[in-house]
Amino acid sequence: MSRTSRDSDLHARRVGLQARAAALRSDFRLHVKVLQPPLAAIDRVRGGLAWLSRRPLWPAAALAVSALLATRRRRPAAVAGRRAASTRGIGGSAATSAQWGKLGRWTARAWGGWRMVRGGLRALRASHGRPPG
Repeated sequence: MSRTSRDSDLHARRVGLQARAAALRSDFRLHVKVLQPPLAAIDRVRGGLAWLSRRPLWPAAALAVSALLATRRRRPAAVAGRRAASTRGIGGSAATSAQWGKLGRWTARAWGGWRMVRGGLRALRASHGRPPG
């Protein structure tokens, strides 16, 4: 086999491989177009999670607001009546039992808020590698 025939064979093979690579690239583009919307959605979710991990105060604030709004919901009448009847023994009259009920509610809210703040601080310390304490 002479050098020129070998060179022409290599050149023909190279041209064939380049044409095949171009066909594979165009085929790949068609298949990737199908995956583009789900992959874009996954990228948006990952970006949102990264944003939240850099700003942990926002989810904590949203949780605190939802907890405060949940405590403002009305209780069913049966539970409210049972609570008022059980607190009557403290002061004797209905007026003082209502006052004790408000005090108990605010005490429970304050205690729940304090525990939520402590838990949030504990989570912040843990996320920054410091021991809780």
